[in-house]
Amino acid sequence: ASERASERLAVARGWERSRSSLLPLRARAAMPLKKPNLRPLSMSIERQNSSLMSDTGSLALDNFVIGRNGITQSPIQVGEVSNLRLNDLEMSRQLGRGMSSKVYLALHKPTGKLVAVKVIQSNVEQDVSMRKMVLNEVRTVFQARSDHLVQFYDAFHHEGSLHLVLEYCDMGSLEGLYQALRRPGAEHMMSEHVLAAILFQIVQGLTYLHKEKRAVHRDLKPANVLLNSAGFVKLSDFGISRQLDATCAMAQTYCGTAAYMAPERLMDGAIYGFPSDIWSVGLIALEGILGHFPYPEFTSHFDLVNTVVNGPPPTENPVVKQGLSLDLWQLLDGLVAKEPADRPDCYQVARSAFMLRMMSQPCDLAAWFRMVAAGGGALPGGSGIMLGGAPPGGGALPDSAEI
Repeated sequence: ASERASERLAVARGWERSRSSLLPLRARAAMPLKKPNLRPLSMSIERQNSSLMSDTGSLALDNFVIGRNGITQSPIQVGEVSNLRLNDLEMSRQLGRGMSSKVYLALHKPTGKLVAVKVIQSNVEQDVSMRKMVLNEVRTVFQARSDHLVQFYDAFHHEGSLHLVLEYCDMGSLEGLYQALRRPGAEHMMSEHVLAAILFQIVQGLTYLHKEKRAVHRDLKPANVLLNSAGFVKLSDFGISRQLDATCAMAQTYCGTAAYMAPERLMDGAIYGFPSDIWSVGLIALEGILGHFPYPEFTSHFDLVNTVVNGPPPTENPVVKQGLSLDLWQLLDGLVAKEPADRPDCYQVARSAFMLRMMSQPCDLAAWFRMVAAGGGALPGGSGIMLGGAPPGGGALPDSAEI
């Protein structure tokens, strides 16, 4: 209870501090387990291309060596990096699933702390692309120092599967929250004030990802925005994030959930960068404030591409514009501008007229999350993380969404 109270105070202080400085939150120390120490590992990551299996069964990813006892080598350290052990974890129910991975709730027995364990079941010994995807996820979260990225504790290679031990977010995902707000008889709607509080934290996480990690997330969607009962909002699922050269923040590959992709990402061979994440934030925000995905249901992938690339942005719909305050509409219209150069960056979002107006009074997200969950007993999927999911427009999502 005292930890949750401290976290709620941290959120309120961060929101208050942003009113005067409008600078990214200073990353505070994560809440590690007391024993063993699951602190984030503070080493710089060198970008290399090696990805192999050792004779002992350890998985080597760039400068990392991941074995049965966790990460045993990093760019500046050889030997035990963390004293977390896989047999100290008592695996519980499944929280999410995907084509090649599952996420489980687990109890760390020595401390009684709950964690999330992502088990990647693809044949990493043979699957080079999967090894690279795992490397991206580990490298992105390995030294992260942000309240608004899901905390990484350790990684293990055991019996052909990789296990990533991550922070457990006990209020589920933004996708689950949106589902709760759409339930028949739901008593609550997302106000502009609540939207601003959520958007503020998403932008804080994205600022860190873009400025400090030089990475494009590439798969931002409500299912990859996780929530906890202290009111924190955290970005997750960095397996397809792309680190970019500091001098050329662009990429040309196609991956992620198409429904939330920016127009430039849906065009073959098009170059994209940080603004593509901003577009995704715009759709996430529109979905929250409207109560539904901002585009009509797509009948096919071709229909999706044609609508997003060739059609007007959803903010040009007169019904959308009439239902929003002017400064919110102006912000959202900028986020989903068709030209990447016309979209604001994270800092400009924080300085927008809408955010400045909303910051004049704090918002207790923790209380609001609990209130929404209480309306139906719990957020959809239970009180756990739900990573990934089917794109909008295809009917109800399953309780346990795909990764």
